[in-house]
Amino acid sequence: MIRLYLSSFKGQNFILQDTKDLHYLKTVMRLKKGKQILIFNESAGEYLCEILELERKHISFSALKQTRTYTKTQPLQLAFPLIRPNRLSFLLEKATELGVTDLYPILTDHTTHRDFKEERLETILQEASEQCERLDLPKLHPIEKLDDLLTKEMQFIYFDERSKTTQNNRANKNAILIVGPEGGFSEREFDLLEKNERATAHSLGTLILRTETACLKALILFSD
Repeated sequence: MIRLYLSSFKGQNFILQDTKDLHYLKTVMRLKKGKQILIFNESAGEYLCEILELERKHISFSALKQTRTYTKTQPLQLAFPLIRPNRLSFLLEKATELGVTDLYPILTDHTTHRDFKEERLETILQEASEQCERLDLPKLHPIEKLDDLLTKEMQFIYFDERSKTTQNNRANKNAILIVGPEGGFSEREFDLLEKNERATAHSLGTLILRTETACLKALILFSD
């Protein structure tokens, strides 16, 4: 069954105005009057809804029944460097499926790709959430430099192939997982991380991983 994330949905009968979601339902999925779909968000949960009226610039829905209530997701935060667009799309899709709650795109000394089309990335997160049956979307934070991220009053776990620590120790489940770019962090950044009292080094093993692979392995290791 089609699932659609609508942030403004309140669990009641409603009208979907002229938006990309309207285009998707009418033109791409070719829905007709009487068709039922699932609509969800963080506040309403998930509802079974039926199309009452389908016009050129709007669709009216009847909220039939709630199918699931929303329970807040356990924090799982990831800071990642920008990479090639197709690989970044893959990373965001799979991170969503693995339950990431917060995404922090960062610029590092070795970052080579700086393409950051926020609207396109938000669409990827929405589509992945619809597909994997989540009831929320990961929060995509504004892009910032690694140096600025480390000024936040939070705990950090960064991944360093030189570290001997391989055991998952998540005493602070709100820690932000930080993965470096291709080529790794610069010596300046390692020095910055090592001197940060709120940052802890961790190893992902002996193999050299692509950025997106390292991100996914980190999420798997540190998820509940």
